[in-house]
Amino acid sequence: MIAFWVAILALLIGMVIGLYVTLPFTPLLVRFANYVGLAALAGLDTVIGGIRAGLQESFDQRIFLSGF
Repeated sequence: MIAFWVAILALLIGMVIGLYVTLPFTPLLVRFANYVGLAALAGLDTVIGGIRAGLQESFDQRIFLSGF
């Protein structure tokens, strides 16, 4: 349970740092923002599919890793 709260805290700290730190290559990041969003969506789909497969007791690590 402690690992869950550490992960949540790390996520929040990362979000705060991301809001206040400007990078010199920001125009490059804006250019690829659509691709990053699509990659995040694909990753989320893979994780949710892995959770579902784990609940159905049919989880296969090879399929999980090839999903993204």
